[in-house]
Amino acid sequence: MKKHLMIAAAVAGLSPAVGLAQLVAENDFDLAPGQVHGTTSGFGFTAWDSQNPGLSPLGYRVHTSGLSYAGLRTVGNSVVGGGAFTGSGIGLSIPSVGQPATPWTPFRKQTGSGAMAGAEGTTLWASVLLNQFVETEDFNLSFHDSAIRWAESDRAIKVGVGGGRFTLGEKVPGGVQPPVVSTGVRRIPGQTNLLVFKFDFLGAASDRVTLYVNPTLGAGVSAPNVAGTVLNSTRDVYFRSIQFYPNQNRLTGGIDAIRFGGSFNDVTPRSTSAAAVTQRPNRAYFIGNSVTDAINQENLRQLSLERGNFMPWGRQVIPGSPLEFLWNSPTGGFVNAPYNHPQAAFTNPDWSWDSIILQPFDRQLASDLDYSQRFISLAKTNAANADTQFYVYSRWPRRDADGSLDYQSKWDRAYTGANGTEESRAYFEQVMFGLRDQNPTFGKPILLVPVGDVLYEFDRRAEAGLIPGFTDVVQLYSDGIHFDVLPQFGNVAIGSYLVGLTYYATLFKADPAGLTTNPWGVVDPALDAAIKDLVWDVVSVHPHAGVIPEPGSMGLLAVAAGGLVRRRR
Repeated sequence: MKKHLMIAAAVAGLSPAVGLAQLVAENDFDLAPGQVHGTTSGFGFTAWDSQNPGLSPLGYRVHTSGLSYAGLRTVGNSVVGGGAFTGSGIGLSIPSVGQPATPWTPFRKQTGSGAMAGAEGTTLWASVLLNQFVETEDFNLSFHDSAIRWAESDRAIKVGVGGGRFTLGEKVPGGVQPPVVSTGVRRIPGQTNLLVFKFDFLGAASDRVTLYVNPTLGAGVSAPNVAGTVLNSTRDVYFRSIQFYPNQNRLTGGIDAIRFGGSFNDVTPRSTSAAAVTQRPNRAYFIGNSVTDAINQENLRQLSLERGNFMPWGRQVIPGSPLEFLWNSPTGGFVNAPYNHPQAAFTNPDWSWDSIILQPFDRQLASDLDYSQRFISLAKTNAANADTQFYVYSRWPRRDADGSLDYQSKWDRAYTGANGTEESRAYFEQVMFGLRDQNPTFGKPILLVPVGDVLYEFDRRAEAGLIPGFTDVVQLYSDGIHFDVLPQFGNVAIGSYLVGLTYYATLFKADPAGLTTNPWGVVDPALDAAIKDLVWDVVSVHPHAGVIPEPGSMGLLAVAAGGLVRRRR
């Protein structure tokens, strides 16, 4: 905060006669985590304003995981938002005529509605970091003239998404929207983008806005080194507010490092840290049935955001179906727009998949190998998927007809080809090894998501009295195979939560300790700590989860042969 005050004081007395190369305003959200509504940080801005903050307190919040971009100085926090069709925004603290001068004064245009940025004969630069976490074109960032900061006015310069590309457009009174201009630059969900704007205030109906997307920053770089997209305005351009609307759903986008200044260099201060890199996503696609939906992929996406991990996701799910039925139903089941079915999602050159997860179910080895390979081969027809990591979802065995379950015995049994033995550790490992044999040239060997082994360890620890409230893994089940909310545990689906944490630890190769229990609900702290501990104890040493290098001769997990695995945290 102190650096902002020093910069503001140094330039507060500037007048239009003085050179305009200066940092005018900066907001890096150097704030405590929590609701951003009503907070002020940096300098040159008013307080952040969110629509209906009391109705949607989680809609727009300060996030301790900031956005980062290679070469750009950032502090470490950001604002994440979206939800309940609400918008948010922030105003520019431009002084009116007669008020003490600030860095904004040279760029001030006094209108009947108030002081705006847009003085004729000046050039104003701006920059912002944006990350849209999900694949949707329901998104915009606008510079507008309304005093209601979260409500875009009819006089606005807008950044949006069209055809998966960033666009630049203008909104004018009367509901007329001139054609937007596409930048041609793909918006990749989960990837942080640096947007740099150049506003040339040349006079009514002559103003020009240029948008540069993802320029390279570094020593000696004094101008954008990427092609700019130019919007020639149809009328006088001026504004005093910025609206941010990432999507109608919760936690669907982030914004950070908003700056205004007199030059490109002013709004792109360089980082002295080699750790500042452009963030990229882990886009994941899930194929299976209701057991795949036990992951609760949207909860997993939101949980991952807590540490700056972005997981745009797609799925094809048909309840009760094996992979054979899924492959033979290319337009069936539940899918997520715009990715939709694998035949569209895997072959679109605009979409590269970091992780594809296949759930074997109710078939024997030959069938699961056949249909898993069909999905893998389909994905590999797209050059964008050259680096995809494929996983086999190693799930769990069903309860017996009478509701009982000897989990450890079922999970430890050999796979013989007989019905039922495919619900075992040995079976899922054979699927994984069989797919490796069919794809010997893959740079990334096919891996497991070891949910079955995590539940095995849950059962062992529950029997040993180490899982608060549980004595047996069967307590997680709501029927023969599904998990549901447990009233005695705050109506939280503990089984689904455990599955989600296993996916988090596997896909992001990270210990879940320290994460909140959102959005699953409120989990007793002792139970939560026990679950997170056992998840990481299993995943972190699992020979086929990909967290550690895989020993060529290692067989089954240590937890299957000895005592409880306990790592030193």
